[in-house]
Amino acid sequence: MDAVVLYVFNTVPGFVARAKEIVGEGSCYAQKARPPRLPLHTYRLTGSERCAAVLRQILPYLIIKRQKAESLFRLMVDKPFGRVAWTKSQAGRAHLSRRLRDHWSNPATGPAHRARIKLSMAKPEVRARLSDAARRQWRDPAVREKMTQGLRRAAKITKARK
Repeated sequence: MDAVVLYVFNTVPGFVARAKEIVGEGSCYAQKARPPRLPLHTYRLTGSERCAAVLRQILPYLIIKRQKAESLFRLMVDKPFGRVAWTKSQAGRAHLSRRLRDHWSNPATGPAHRARIKLSMAKPEVRARLSDAARRQWRDPAVREKMTQGLRRAAKITKARK
């Protein structure tokens, strides 16, 4: 089992928002529908520990999916998996540390991550100066045209993939 995800679907947005409010975590989104159908609103909760906590609370109220929920809950308690299982063992923590170290030292991905973190941790005046520089670049018609061409090309590629 790779991941546990709990979904609540409904056509009433308030119902889904209330589910998120009760649990306190997760995300809500709507999917458009063609008329005469109503849009489908979805609440999504991920993470084995969070889902197990919610599952434990709703088990007494389940009727149709009760057996499936009980077997899933037992599996989650007996054999934890994902990040929970890995971070509870010393070998798992060592593996994740090695993997992260390799990722950061990789010349293809490391510098970009470091630059983003450096920018996010920069002082407000530094961020403002960099934003001003980006705005000045954007005002240049040649730079703007080159960037919009790249965006159009990326949109075309994405559309072709679908």
